[in-house]
Amino acid sequence: FNKALLGKWLWRFGVESQSLWKDVIVAKFGFREGGWFVKDVREACGCSLWKNISSGSFSFESLVRLSVGDGLRIKFWEDSWCHDEPLKALFPRLYRIALDKKVLVSACFSSLAREVS
Repeated sequence: FNKALLGKWLWRFGVESQSLWKDVIVAKFGFREGGWFVKDVREACGCSLWKNISSGSFSFESLVRLSVGDGLRIKFWEDSWCHDEPLKALFPRLYRIALDKKVLVSACFSSLAREVS
């Protein structure tokens, strides 16, 4: 498969919120929190086009830098949003004691704003 074309489909999956093709993929496979990637495809038999496309997602994730924006789709600990690596890899001891390992960036900063004001 052409890796650039597969990467384009992975990118479109992350940025297109209202498209029929994405709704079909999500209905069949589900998606990871934040909505950028599907859950791992684990079909026992047959040929799945989306399985082939998403098999490149690990290298795709390493090539993409996420922009925080409103922080509703970026996981504080698990996504690479402020450095080349996720914060859980940079600060493993803090990650181990974190109460919510799946917390979104928006939740972290909105609670901080409430405490400051």
